[in-house]
Amino acid sequence: MPIARGAVGHVGREGKQRDMRRELLQNYYSKPVKASIHAGFQLVALAVNYGEAGGLAKPALPTGPAARTFQKGASGEEHDSSIGGGSGRRRRRGRSGAALSLFYMMAGFLPRECRGGAWRPEHKNQRPAFMPSSSDRISVRVIALGTLVVLLAMGVRATFGLFMQPMGLAHGWGRDVFSMAFALQNLVWGVACIFMGMLADRYGSGRTIALGAALYMLGMIGTRYAADETMLYLSAGVLVGLGQAGTTFPVILPVVARSVPPAYRSTAMGIASAGGSLGQFAIVPTGQALINGLDWPGALWALSLLVAVSAPLACFLRGRPAAHAGPHQSLASAIRQAVRHPSFHFLFWSYFVCGFHTAFITLHLPAYVTDGGLTAANGATAIALIGLFNVLGSFYAGKLGGKYSKKRLLAVVYGMRAFAILLLLALPLSPWVLYVFAAWMGLFWLGTVPLTQGLIGQIYGLRYAATLSGIVFLGHQIGSFVGVWLGGNVYARTGSYDLVWWIGVALAVFAAALCLPVREQPVAQPAAA
Repeated sequence: MPIARGAVGHVGREGKQRDMRRELLQNYYSKPVKASIHAGFQLVALAVNYGEAGGLAKPALPTGPAARTFQKGASGEEHDSSIGGGSGRRRRRGRSGAALSLFYMMAGFLPRECRGGAWRPEHKNQRPAFMPSSSDRISVRVIALGTLVVLLAMGVRATFGLFMQPMGLAHGWGRDVFSMAFALQNLVWGVACIFMGMLADRYGSGRTIALGAALYMLGMIGTRYAADETMLYLSAGVLVGLGQAGTTFPVILPVVARSVPPAYRSTAMGIASAGGSLGQFAIVPTGQALINGLDWPGALWALSLLVAVSAPLACFLRGRPAAHAGPHQSLASAIRQAVRHPSFHFLFWSYFVCGFHTAFITLHLPAYVTDGGLTAANGATAIALIGLFNVLGSFYAGKLGGKYSKKRLLAVVYGMRAFAILLLLALPLSPWVLYVFAAWMGLFWLGTVPLTQGLIGQIYGLRYAATLSGIVFLGHQIGSFVGVWLGGNVYARTGSYDLVWWIGVALAVFAAALCLPVREQPVAQPAAA
């Protein structure tokens, strides 16, 4: 009996999909380093395309074997063509495709226990000894969605420096006004992280993330309608800070850590931390394009809708620490034990320096660039490059943290930051000097996050990790407050940012010295009070 033409096509597609799955299992998971290097070079070329076109051109996406390994999308579909070319009907385009591709590249480094792994039969009829279970699929889903929530929250946050000049011209606000709003945002974010961590530990992370997304969206809308400085402080400062507390690292990373085996928590947290930098890379130039196309009010509306995407994703990030996730210890006892431990204070104040650097650069680098004779597009591209290179920096910081001393890696990260700032100050400002600084700083941008968070879980356990992470993160946000406030005020008084850059160098050396005395051994857990 003749076979229908459509049936032949269907069988052919199934066979092609089987071949793609076989290639994925036999080639990609057995050669993750080769695939990641290929994708890395392609993504660097992508970033250069954005820089040359002012951050607005549509770049070519990765091609080759690494790109073909990324064809399985979030919906579970496997597409017929590679990302960069081919005649298939479904292709990933734009920055979202590159972001998803890079996530699947990094997920390839997870162990079999978390991703199913590669398997090769010893004889023809042998069945796999390991088949991915529902818990394995949940682990990958939690990592992917947690990364996406952090990507959206941190990416939108990184666009605030782009609004300084257009909103300032529209309302007659100086840089000191914006600096105060952003400083207040960082301080509220840090204080609220403690309480959001408590909510996550007690009532579950899903409710906390949904609440944070709603507050974040309201803050963005309020910023659009802020007519005076007080409204700007309440919306961009208080509401956005509360929203960020529920959608960023102190709440998301403990969820990710609980979803994977202990030996691979550092790597998983590195992947989720890289989402923050991937957000910078994907969303900052998008924000600049929105400002150019829709003006700043339309751009704020668009970004508020983007933030709202995190609310439905919270349904898949539910849960709280199990009763057996740590010793029988009360929350008050855990906090008292941590604050009496010297290493907790070392981590707190080194994180202060991290916040000082990241907040000052995120807000003031675009203005510093235009003061030096470059364009706003150069500044947006530099922020995007920091995010791009920190994808690799955060991931490998987490991965190396699973093998080597986390405190020594932290000291190296802060030392390399000092070198990057000295490089920027020593050379005449030009687009390529700016881009080299951004790439180098990006490699060490948020690498502190998986290492610091990993040390907290390693030393004090996971039972109250969200709460303790929130307390340490308060140090980060106090540093952020000081960095952005000091930057605005020093510029208002001197007309230059040079003093703040030199303070950043001194603080980086100070933080590196603080990390070395941290004791990495788990503390003895007392009985519940």
